Amino acid sequence: PAKPIKLKNIATRMETYDALHGIATQDTTCSQQACLASVMNTQILRSGTPRAKDEILRHAKDFLEQYFGSVRRSISTSMETRWAQVQSEVETTGTYQLTETELVYGAKLAWRNSARCIGRIQWSKLQVFDCRSVTTTTGMFEAICNHIKYSTNRGNIRS
Repeated sequence: PAKPIKLKNIATRMETYDALHGIATQDTTCSQQACLASVMNTQILRSGTPRAKDEILRHAKDFLEQYFGSVRRSISTSMETRWAQVQSEVETTGTYQLTETELVYGAKLAWRNSARCIGRIQWSKLQVFDCRSVTTTTGMFEAICNHIKYSTNRGNIRS
């Protein structure tokens, strides 16, 4: 296992340790001379072929282990039940839907791990609005307006 790296939040002076680099499943473009983590790999995004079910399941399992590990329930019947649901859904449909709490966790995790974002220090404060059920333009417009109303906070913009 890779040695954890100490991270310091210069705003709050809080220190944490991060070992995510040690469990990366893809090679990074970084070297000893330069870190290129902020350079986006667009080759991955251009692929038009759907992912294989075994790849989806592998990524889903990894995500669920991270999620349940974050809530200190990595070895629990809840995780086993959820994993069985995901496997069944992937076998039936070729994909699966995140629960709302998984969506929130995933969004925060993605922001925290986004090397390109200077504002990611605020990742834990992210407010997620789950609008996956919105199917009309009117509904989407209302959701966007609610999001703007929340974020602008009557002139006291949230960060």
